[in-house]
Amino acid sequence: MSVAGRVDPTTVAELEAGLEALLPDVGYRLIIDLTKVAFVSSLGLRVLMTTLIRIRAEKGALVICGLNDDLTTLFRVSGFLGLFDVTANEADALAILAG
Repeated sequence: MSVAGRVDPTTVAELEAGLEALLPDVGYRLIIDLTKVAFVSSLGLRVLMTTLIRIRAEKGALVICGLNDDLTTLFRVSGFLGLFDVTANEADALAILAG
């Protein structure tokens, strides 16, 4: 799933609905590409965390890729770098899902 723009209170419901609809179709194995995302709010982080919990409950896998410097800092400060598999690009994310 590729996300673009800002993940904030005005867009987070759309992201959450898209993830809910997509997860069963992809067998709870998902890459979220944030290359085109400029900002993620605390609500966006919550959606990512609840998605990770749901995927793990289904014995699936979630990889996030394409974090810019600001998002990398956000993930580091929030502790998300230690919770999620994070890669630089989609090719590396695919390698994790394949392994």
